[in-house]
Parts: sequence; structure tokens; C-alpha cells
Amino acid sequence: MDDFEKEARSYRQSINSLSTEISENAKAVTALESEKETLQSLSCQYQSTVSKRRSERQAHRGEIERADRVKGDITTLKDHAASMKQNILQALSELHIIKHSLEKCSTSVNEQSIDVSYSSTLMERFTEALWGVVPMAQRTRDFNNQRRLLHQALETLDRIHGEVPKLLPRMGGIMFLNMEPWDSSTGPNMGIKTPIPSICYY
Repeated sequence: MDDFEKEARSYRQSINSLSTEISENAKAVTALESEKETLQSLSCQYQSTVSKRRSERQAHRGEIERADRVKGDITTLKDHAASMKQNILQALSELHIIKHSLEKCSTSVNEQSIDVSYSSTLMERFTEALWGVVPMAQRTRDFNNQRRLLHQALETLDRIHGEVPKLLPRMGGIMFLNMEPWDSSTGPNMGIKTPIPSICYY
């Protein structure tokens, strides 16, 4: 009987020991499950952080691409501005040349205007002289001189028209330059105060 009780006590002790071990194992399992949940939470946080960093990286890459495009646009604008500046400088140079040519034309026109005015004055004097006592040969020479001056003025105006077509219209021929001092039918032995023939200048 004593042996049976001893064996029973031994079994009870073993059962208690197993119960204690089971309880400890249960606690360990609970701790492991808690740790597992903690690790799962940390894993979710890490995945969220990774996704966030990936999105930020993509956004940063997009900003870099936009910055590169803006940089390219700025370079294109700079090249365009440099080209425009060069074109403007060339245009200014050409405008200076045109201005210089116009100034030369203006000076030439003024000089020819003075010549024409002088020729007109001489023509008036020549016409008045026809009514005086100037010999026929002198009147013929004066007439030819006036015709030569007008012919030179016409050539100058035609040259100006060729260089700057819009500045002056082409003068064309002037019938006066083809006239003779007196009509051949009347002859050179006309008397003083005999009127010269009518002349059409256009």
C-alpha cells in the first residue's frame, strides 16, 4: 500500500510538473503570438515606408525629368535669343548702310537740285538774251550748254532711280534734249526777237 501511494504521489508530481510546463509553454506561445503580431505590424509599417519611399523616388524622378525639360527649354530660348540678337545686329548694320545710301542720295539730289536751279536761271537768261542783240552763234552755244546741263541732270536722276527705285520716279526721255536751237525750216538766220519754237518737256 505504501508503494502504491508513493507511486501515486510520484504520478501527481509528474502531472503537476507537466501542468506547470504546459502552462509555461502556453505563456511562451502567447508571448510568441504577441511577438508575431508585433513583427507583422512592423512588417506592415516597413512595407508602407518602402511604398512611400518608392512613391517619393518616382516623384523625385519626375521632378528631375521636368527640370531637365525646363533646362532644355531654357537652352533653346537662349539660342533663340542669341539668334534674334544676331539678326537684329545684322538688320541694324543693313539699316545703317541704307541710311548712308539715302543720305548720299539726298546729298546728290540736293546738288542736282542746285544744278537744275542754276540751269533754270541760265535758261531764263538765255531766253532773255534771245530777244537782245546776242549774235546767233552765241545763242546757239548757250542753248547747247543748257541742253548739256539738263542731260547731265537727267542722267543723275536716272542713276538715283536705279539705286533707290522708290525714291524718285524714272524720268524717261525729255524731248527738249532732241530739239535743235531753231527749226531747220526757218534756218539759223532768224532775226532778233524771233520767238523760239514751243517745246514739250513731257
